Amino acid sequence: MQFKQLFLLLLAGFLLFPSCKDDEGGNDPGNQQLEGVRFKDEVFANFTKTSNVQYGQNTTENGANLNLTLDFFEPQGDPSSERPLLITVVGGGFVTANRTDFEPIAEYFVKRGYAVANITYRVYDGINYPINIQDSYENVVRAISDLRAAIRYFRADAAGSNVYKIDAENIFALGHSAGAITSLGVAFIDDTDGLDPAIQTIINDMGGIEGNSGNPGFSSDLKGVVSLAGGLVDADLLEAGEIPVISVHGTDDTIVPYGDGFAQVPGIVQPVPIQGSSLVHDRANAVGVTNSLITIENGDHSSPLRSSDCPDCFSQIADFLLDLM
Repeated sequence: MQFKQLFLLLLAGFLLFPSCKDDEGGNDPGNQQLEGVRFKDEVFANFTKTSNVQYGQNTTENGANLNLTLDFFEPQGDPSSERPLLITVVGGGFVTANRTDFEPIAEYFVKRGYAVANITYRVYDGINYPINIQDSYENVVRAISDLRAAIRYFRADAAGSNVYKIDAENIFALGHSAGAITSLGVAFIDDTDGLDPAIQTIINDMGGIEGNSGNPGFSSDLKGVVSLAGGLVDADLLEAGEIPVISVHGTDDTIVPYGDGFAQVPGIVQPVPIQGSSLVHDRANAVGVTNSLITIENGDHSSPLRSSDCPDCFSQIADFLLDLM
């Protein structure tokens, strides 16, 4: 367990936005709407947060039953009955996933008119460190299953009681590190892919490509995906006709490589083959998929979140998503 504790301390250095308090916006009586272009500019002064919404359920590596939960953010005073949804997927090496770390990102987008859901997904709760490749693949498949369940949760609501006022045709995912790997997996891994047999067996054993974390019968498709320091086990999984992708990645990332290499956290996660953002976007260009790559020269694993390293990254992401709607 000492490795996991060390990793959590390392993650603390990745928290690059100021913290967002639970009552910020939500308890403010003002519903001021500001001037500007919705989804591009900050057009809402305040927002409401609904905490600990259960979106699914499943079992962990150790067989524990886990309720899967999220925090939901929406603009205060929003007259729209159909808002695009951004689901954010925090990183953590698949050993931790503290969604509150992404509250500043939620605030950025909710004040621009999005509904935002910060999810928690299953992470490794085993005792064997460093985590071997087999367990790492299982961790990724569990996380993908959970994100798919979250997408279906909101589509089910949109088709029924419509509590969240989501535009079911405009659901996006944004992830960092492990969260980006998860988001790209949902975006580009499907039943038609010729996956490594070992990975395919894991998928089959965990409920198939859609997983079994809840809300069956609804689509888990995304409109677009945002990857911050992410990658795919094989960039060729991205095929013609798939959804748009925008990535931000530092060239000196030693956790998830910018190009071809291994995802790893020394002492925590054994090296796992992965192809980073540069190869993902080479592939997207080759097959004609809409994409954008923001390269941070000499940037490290946390640079996509650090405004000092990329002051315009999130405004470029907002512009990219706006063009898709």
